[in-house]
Amino acid sequence: MPPLPQLPLVFLTDRFSDLCSRAVKEPRKVLQEFGLELDESKEVRVWDSSAQIRWFVLPERPAQTEGMSEAELAALVTPEAMMGVAQVKVPA
Repeated sequence: MPPLPQLPLVFLTDRFSDLCSRAVKEPRKVLQEFGLELDESKEVRVWDSSAQIRWFVLPERPAQTEGMSEAELAALVTPEAMMGVAQVKVPA
């Protein structure tokens, strides 16, 4: 598997610590700030593993990808999708 690209600049700013603490209390609002609107039927869990690390896990296979190979699926994944702040977009 190829290495992950560099983190977006927001993770290198003072704003990051605020985002981390707010992500635990209001995860949907933080995701909305990144432009990710989730349907209320989607469950959002935040695993607060330490004061420095918090994980959003949104396991979901993108629609219309059933016939894709692992390599084709991997090509669709963006750093933002890996961090849980965006959904994978499938080209038409």
